[in-house]
Amino acid sequence: MGEFAWTFENIPDISKEVWNQTEGKFAPLKVLDLDFDLTKHNIDFLNIKSCQNQDCKSSDYYPKFFDYCPSCGANLIPLSTSFTNSWASPYGTHDGSRSLLRWKWNQEELSRINELTKSSAFQSMAFQLPEGGGKFSFIITEGSKSLIALDRARDKTRVFSYSTVEKRWFLYDDSVPGFSGPPWAWSATIAKNGFAFPSDEGPCFVKLSNYGNEFTHDFTLKNNEKCKAIGGAAIWKEIAMIPIAIEANLFVSWYQCDGEAVWEIAAPLNQEIAEFKDAFLGAAALDGVNVFWSGVSGYLSAHIEKGMPQLKWHKWREYIDGCPQFMPYRDRYNVLWQLCFDNNENSYCYIRLTHEGTEENRKVDGPHFSIGHKSFCDDKLYEEPWHEESQDYYAGLGQEYFVQPLFELSNGLLYVVIKKSIRIQPYIDPRNSDKYPSELAVREKEGGDKRLLHGFMISSPWDADAFFFNGDLYLYLENQN
Repeated sequence: MGEFAWTFENIPDISKEVWNQTEGKFAPLKVLDLDFDLTKHNIDFLNIKSCQNQDCKSSDYYPKFFDYCPSCGANLIPLSTSFTNSWASPYGTHDGSRSLLRWKWNQEELSRINELTKSSAFQSMAFQLPEGGGKFSFIITEGSKSLIALDRARDKTRVFSYSTVEKRWFLYDDSVPGFSGPPWAWSATIAKNGFAFPSDEGPCFVKLSNYGNEFTHDFTLKNNEKCKAIGGAAIWKEIAMIPIAIEANLFVSWYQCDGEAVWEIAAPLNQEIAEFKDAFLGAAALDGVNVFWSGVSGYLSAHIEKGMPQLKWHKWREYIDGCPQFMPYRDRYNVLWQLCFDNNENSYCYIRLTHEGTEENRKVDGPHFSIGHKSFCDDKLYEEPWHEESQDYYAGLGQEYFVQPLFELSNGLLYVVIKKSIRIQPYIDPRNSDKYPSELAVREKEGGDKRLLHGFMISSPWDADAFFFNGDLYLYLENQN
């Protein structure tokens, strides 16, 4: 059998795919009139199929429009990531929450994990990181359903995608501007055709082709103003928004994700703006109507009206400093509350975030980690951080510790226990270099606590990131690569 080119130019949704058949092996040659190179392009983006007959070795994969194996006649099955069981984000779900209540722990797997961590086979199960190491954040795209790794350890951000078929990472771009701000001021968020994140040269939107031949970024601002991003990305109603500073003035750049667009600039309606020459806002959070970014001196709110953001700046009252390192707490009514420090009373409080600027606050007994509708302070879990009722975690260990929640599922909570000799404040300081003995644990609603992993060191909340991909749960430890 010689070579034969299969061309699909007139079939809807095939987008001019050309496949080559050589001795029973199929390989894509062209997609959208562009040469397809298996060493450079992620074949997962093609939504290909594979023969389910294990004895058939005629081809590794086939075009998605083949129903039966040309060699053995068996049914072909799609090789694509199940997006419904995939989740990854640096700062929780699309709205900033870490409550993933439509998922459940796999009880059988949980019971095996602690024993696995003690065996020599555990290291062989590790998920390989992109070549060269770095400081990675992971997201999963909507359109291509691909796992994306963003390396933020260099002056330029490296963008990778992972192929579940090839079982390796593809480097798509190493020229995207980097971000030199603190880790709590950075976050990425996804749209149907790409994802947005902040950079030192302004906002960035990375466009993905569903066919893997196009992976371009756009950080062009209207009138080419020189700027830098100073806060995390949000996408609401198909509009990407990122706070920026231009000559120490605060703006928001916005981008229409579902069209042929460029970055535009919007200014807050009010003029009482603090200088942002060296200041940063935190990751974005949504309450279902508005988007919020908190800072030390105040918070910024955005509301979409007539297809563009309407912005307001809200200055904290005198003696109040915001704590943007902490994500807001979300109460049962979906109202967001930002942790702040009252310098006048030397105590912490939560202040309600509203687009109208309505002031309301609640005193609390210390800094809290929040994941949606639950909040942790030291070793206690609070349904509401300002209520006295709480649950003890890891009680009776005989040493000081505090709990950092990662996320909650419908039948349990994944969290990190940090043993400490100091309070939480240094732990949330990006400049801190101390390392604390830590362990990973799950609290099941019906089964108590299970230790999953112990013996690792952690320096800050941004060292540990957990995410689902293709049905599996991963823990990424940045400081250990």
